[in-house]
Amino acid sequence: LDIKGFKFINDFYGHDTGDIVLQKVADRIKHSITLNSFLARIGADEFVIILKDAYSKQEIKEYIKLIIQNVEKAIKIDDTFIEVSVCVGVSIFPEDGVTKDEILQSADLSLYELKHSDIKENILFFKKEFKEKFLENRALEKDLSEAIKKGELYLLYQPKVNSQTKEVVGVEALLRWRHPIFGIIPNGKWIPIMENSKYLKPIGLWVLK
Repeated sequence: LDIKGFKFINDFYGHDTGDIVLQKVADRIKHSITLNSFLARIGADEFVIILKDAYSKQEIKEYIKLIIQNVEKAIKIDDTFIEVSVCVGVSIFPEDGVTKDEILQSADLSLYELKHSDIKENILFFKKEFKEKFLENRALEKDLSEAIKKGELYLLYQPKVNSQTKEVVGVEALLRWRHPIFGIIPNGKWIPIMENSKYLKPIGLWVLK
């Protein structure tokens, strides 16, 4: 379970407030889970919930919905109300992994898919293609680090035309990537990777130059 926008809460309200939010969320989760569940915090804003004796995905989903309903209530700190929302990646033993690390990785990949795709849900069960997509994205991100140096990025200019006078009044710069192996990569495949990486700023500066 991940708290959406927690970095913003820390940056805008301060780390002391962020710590209080974490404590409140942890307490709400703790009071929402059943006796046969286990709760742990494994990252700055990530929690793991282990549910034993679940019989179906639907049962698990309803269980998580109840937790989310209890967690996603505004937190009052002094005179400030802070809205909280979360997303949950789910993996199931043994189909999604047989070791602790495999189960955690599968849940984390589900969470990654939720946060980096257009999925409107806040609960997502693991699928094998998530791992393949993640590895492909990591490979593209690695290649992106060399794209500027190797001259693989280029711009196309689309004219902006006045509809009445038919005169060209400007141009729009369109960024493209010609990968040495995969050829022209669709923007929808690599632009989101760039936007969530450390290469956004240097590539933006390159475009402006």
